[in-house]
This record gives sequence, structure tokens and C-alpha cells, in this order.
Amino acid sequence: MHIAVYSALPQLRNRPGKILLCLSISVLIAQATFLAGSEWTQGTRFCYGTAITSHLFHLAAFFWMNVLALDVHRTFRSSGRPPSTTSAFLKYSLYGSLGPAVIVLASGLVEYFAPTSPWSPSYGAPFCWINRPWALAGYFLVPVFLLLLMNAVLFALTAVSIHMTDKQVKLARQEQQQRLSLYIKLAVVFGLTWVFGFAAAFTRIQWMWYPFIIFCGLQGAFIFASFTCKRSVSRLLREAITGRKAGRPRADSSNLQSMRTSIMTSSTALASIVRGIGEKEVRRATPNHSREGTPLIKRVSAPPVTQHHVVQPKSSSPT
Repeated sequence: MHIAVYSALPQLRNRPGKILLCLSISVLIAQATFLAGSEWTQGTRFCYGTAITSHLFHLAAFFWMNVLALDVHRTFRSSGRPPSTTSAFLKYSLYGSLGPAVIVLASGLVEYFAPTSPWSPSYGAPFCWINRPWALAGYFLVPVFLLLLMNAVLFALTAVSIHMTDKQVKLARQEQQQRLSLYIKLAVVFGLTWVFGFAAAFTRIQWMWYPFIIFCGLQGAFIFASFTCKRSVSRLLREAITGRKAGRPRADSSNLQSMRTSIMTSSTALASIVRGIGEKEVRRATPNHSREGTPLIKRVSAPPVTQHHVVQPKSSSPT
């Protein structure tokens, strides 16, 4: 299911998604070939082929788990421009494919040229797996232990770098921190699985095989539950099935900045309109304003002064 979902949704085909897809394919083939090597096929060419294939893809699963740890560590440690997704994934693919291939090729050459050597894996005889202890330790247990140790160191360094960053950077990298948390859980599941496997193989305690088998069988289910059963993936699936967008788009930093700019622009325009309407209303209500907005002093003309002619009495001349 996880492989089908990631193959159907182009939005998930970024670098982390491709790495996780390669890990899922490796786990699927490793477990399928391991289960295919049942008792009735022991000692046959089919058993020999499934033993080699299972060995190869079990190693590939751990190498791709190591690629996840490397990628998340590089993502958090990068200070400048991030590397190209295509070139980085190409390098990761070479590492995740050539690493297990070299180990399996070395074991096959030893078995071909020195079949009786304790370092010969003796594929498919009698079991459809590596049948000699020294070969199992050299071609599988030691590489797996080193990869698990490297994963633990890388995840620890990444967690320390997150803790040392300031609050603003932490908020900007919140999604990557969630991805780191899921990867650590995935590494714990893989590591705990093979801790029980190593303990059961070296101590010969039978009950330890049961948690090993249970955890090994639940690896694919854990990947599906952690990385596929998410709200964002469900939304993308609904959009792909119905052909239209469902729900509300997720707001990132660029969307938030655009929303802030749009709100500020709208607020400024609205304030200008309200201010203009207010000025017009004031002009209408106040007739003593000129068109230019400067007040005029109303000139009140004084009433004309009426001149009263006073008739003065004629003075009598002295007699």
C-alpha cells in the first residue's frame, strides 16, 4: 500500500519520499524472498536464489535506512544553498545499491572459489539463508551493526544541532523536525528488531526469536502507518481521485507573507476610501468652505448710516 500510494502521488516524489520508497521496496523484497524459502524448497536452485536475493535486499534496507539518516543530517547541517535533489539522490542511489551489492558479491566469490571455507556463506544448504556462523557474522551481522551505530550517531548529532538553533530557525524547520522524529522511530524499530535477532542467534535462547519475527513482520506496517496514514497524504489522495482540491491548503511561510501583504494593502485602500468619504461629508455640511478647502471670512456689510439733518434754530441778532 505504501509503495502504491507513493507511486501514484507526484507530490510525494521529493528526495525524502524517494529514499523512503527505496527503503520500502527493499523491505518488501527481503521479507518476500525470506518467506519464500520454505522447507520444501531447501537445497534447490530456487532456495539458493532466494537466499542470495534475501541477503542482498536485507542489506539494502539497512543501507537505505542509513541514507535516511545521512539525508536528514545534511538537511539540518546545511547553511547555504541546499544541494540539487537529482544529484543528491543519484549519489544516495549509488551508495544504497552498490554497498550491499559489493558485500553479496564478495560472499559469492568466496563460496565459488572456497566452498568449504568457514567464510563461505553456503547459500541454500540446508536453509535458504546464510548457513555458516562466520560468514553470517562477516557478511551480515557486522555490516548491519556498523550501519545501526552510524544511524544512532547521525540522529544524535542532528538532534543536538536542532537543540542549539534559535527559536526562529526551529519554527521554520518544524516540518523537518517532525520528519526526524519519524525517522528516529523507524530506526528504533529496525534496530530493536535485529537486537533480538542477534541475541537469539548468539545466545541460542528460543523465545527471543518470537519478538524478532514479530518486529520484522511489522516493519512494513510501521512505515505505512507513520508515513502514509497522514492527513496530508489523505488529502492528496482525495484530490487525485476526485480531480479537485479538497480541504483548505496548507499555509506555509510564503503564503502567510502573501496574506499579510494582501491584508495590509486592503486595509490601506479601505482607510483611504473612508477618509475621502468623510471629507466630502464635511464639505457638504459646512458651506463656509471654499472649493480648495480654505475657510472664507464672511463679510457682513454694515447697514447704511442715515444722516439726520438737524435744523439749527436761527440765532436772533442782537437788537
